[in-house]
Amino acid sequence: SRGPVACVPSPGPFAVPMGASVSKLAEVKPKKICCACPITKLARDACLPENGEEKCRYLIEAHLRCLRDEGFEV
Repeated sequence: SRGPVACVPSPGPFAVPMGASVSKLAEVKPKKICCACPITKLARDACLPENGEEKCRYLIEAHLRCLRDEGFEV
């Protein structure tokens, strides 16, 4: 049985890298939703084909929570 997957929050989709100047701020691109939360996405995607949506609900919810923590509206 698989336990819940922790979502480690990152600085967010609009984070500015350390040492970036204010003039570079406009050049920072937001993170794409497909690239956010790779750990919870992988766990969810591995669970679904084998166990179905009902048994993987906790992983689906963990992934959605992680995406929200990253600043996405899901």
